[in-house]
Amino acid sequence: MRWIAPRGGVALLMAGVLFITSCTSSSDESDPTTPAVPTIPTSTNPQSSTLPATTGQSAAPAPQTSTEAQPDPQDDCSDWDTKKDEGGKAGTEAEIYNVRSGLHDCYQRVVFDINGAVVDASGAVNLWFRVEYVDTVYTEAKGDPLESISGSKTYLQAVIFAPAQGFDSNGHQPGQSLASVGSYVLGPDACGGEQPVCGVRFGGTHEGQSTFAVGVSAKLHFRVWSTVDGNVTKVVVDVAYS
Repeated sequence: MRWIAPRGGVALLMAGVLFITSCTSSSDESDPTTPAVPTIPTSTNPQSSTLPATTGQSAAPAPQTSTEAQPDPQDDCSDWDTKKDEGGKAGTEAEIYNVRSGLHDCYQRVVFDINGAVVDASGAVNLWFRVEYVDTVYTEAKGDPLESISGSKTYLQAVIFAPAQGFDSNGHQPGQSLASVGSYVLGPDACGGEQPVCGVRFGGTHEGQSTFAVGVSAKLHFRVWSTVDGNVTKVVVDVAYS
């Protein structure tokens, strides 16, 4: 005679098998129905991400140092010379917006202010400039000779790889201009002795490069250096009194 189990017994038997199977499964096995939580890397450096390079101002923090050693405030001007001085390697879209001058113990200082921190990957100031003595300074693009500066016996031609305000294409302070080509950005002043700089004329901007004529009372020793102060790059020309 064939034995037939009651239906209730089959159900009970199946429940027991399922219970035993669940108890013998590994406790480390993850539930495939539960989504995995991704691990998110953390960093304490907010600038650790690599940013794409730009042609405008550098994303590096503005330094307080220059590509050259900062001048000694006690410098007596004795080791300067009249040779061409050149520095930096990069141009910028930041504007030259101001030219100013001041008298010091043994020299007169002319400062060109650029509205942006122009630095290299290490954070050192890197704006290109060249300053040298010439008989005549010519305008950018057209090449016309600039008018003489009263009292000047010679000229320091200052060329900076930055546009003058009003001659760039980034629209900063629209309607404002540093000066018209050929006009004074500094002076003219009576010069000689302890005021060797007679004035500064603007020679224009072309392809991002600007030229200035610094009228000097004689072919005197000078030095040129650059620095960054906050978000302003400065190209500094110091002309000795004698």
